[in-house]
Amino acid sequence: MGDAATEIAGIKIPSTDPVFLTVVGVHILLGLACTITGAMAMLSRKRAGPHPRYGTIYFWCLVGVFLTATSLAAVRWVHDYHLFILGALSFAAAYLVLTMRDR
Repeated sequence: MGDAATEIAGIKIPSTDPVFLTVVGVHILLGLACTITGAMAMLSRKRAGPHPRYGTIYFWCLVGVFLTATSLAAVRWVHDYHLFILGALSFAAAYLVLTMRDR
């Protein structure tokens, strides 16, 4: 990928490739959506209505975060493999909870 970098709001991103930067942008937006919907699900009463709705939105946003993190880590595997592992564990935990919920 080279040594070129992009700096946005004081954060150094190790690429100038527009596709890579687009994936990073989508990853950030999905991460923010996860944070908001996860908090809403957590703070909602555990009954039909908002809790499962926000939980479902959280899960699908997390799927997107995991997919974008996987693609970003694949491009810079040596530097980012540990982030892939963290994303895989987060996704596995959410998937486990989702499957346990339906029992």
